[in-house]
Amino acid sequence: MKVAFHTNSLSLRGTEIALYDYALHNQTLLGHESVIFHRQGTELVPAVLEKFLKYFAVYGYRDLTELNRLLERVKADRCYFIKSGERDGILASACPSAIHAVFPTRASEFHGNHFAFVSQWLSKEYANHRIPYVPHMIHLPSVEGDLRPELGLTPTQTVLGYYGGSDSFNLRF
Repeated sequence: MKVAFHTNSLSLRGTEIALYDYALHNQTLLGHESVIFHRQGTELVPAVLEKFLKYFAVYGYRDLTELNRLLERVKADRCYFIKSGERDGILASACPSAIHAVFPTRASEFHGNHFAFVSQWLSKEYANHRIPYVPHMIHLPSVEGDLRPELGLTPTQTVLGYYGGSDSFNLRF
């Protein structure tokens, strides 16, 4: 099976980190082929492109016609889209589309052949568990020691991390 993985850009954001993990494990764990598609004219970080090119064929496209032509050319069996969740007009017609919604989405916005949220909370709150969820994979490094003293934190202070860009999910405490 050949699975196409679509993202709007190739940036340092969480969507590309998650997409990379899904595409890599689609190959290494499931034995399927992964190909990557991204919209041209959006953010493209050279180091991110390099990372993807180590394991996958990567295709940029200008419009939906070109995307579908490329999907047909590579003979994709499915196209996975990681996106906010609302109907944005970006959908494959050349093969079935699987939508992975990362933000709250109203039922009227559900689209594609398959639709899932990234968390159990989203599935519960926005679909009363009628829509499945597929959580992101998290790879934590094996770390020895504690950076709290170096960062001026006490041993009891909580540290939060996030999957996002440098300008997103800023919390004001």
